[in-house]
Amino acid sequence: MWLPFNLKGQPQPAVYDANGPRLAALLRDLSKVLELETDPDDPTYFAKPTETGAENFFDADGAASDVWGASRFRRGTTSSHMRPLSDGSGTGVRLKEMCATCRC
Repeated sequence: MWLPFNLKGQPQPAVYDANGPRLAALLRDLSKVLELETDPDDPTYFAKPTETGAENFFDADGAASDVWGASRFRRGTTSSHMRPLSDGSGTGVRLKEMCATCRC
């Protein structure tokens, strides 16, 4: 993961220190090679994309948000709007189709 806090809002400095700079360097290098500016997409349920990686969400009191506990994508649950698709490669890899209505 590339966030300073995990999805439960707990600090993960060792993970972030190891992976955050690698992601930032990758995005910078891709931007340079492709001669394109990094254009972060809209926030997801879990984080806000930035030009150099992603940022956690924070509660009003400044604490990192528990987006996992607030998410409908907890272990054992799935969105009823997503359906498995084959990637056509014959490898057995399964993909999910995103619902055009709610973007789940």
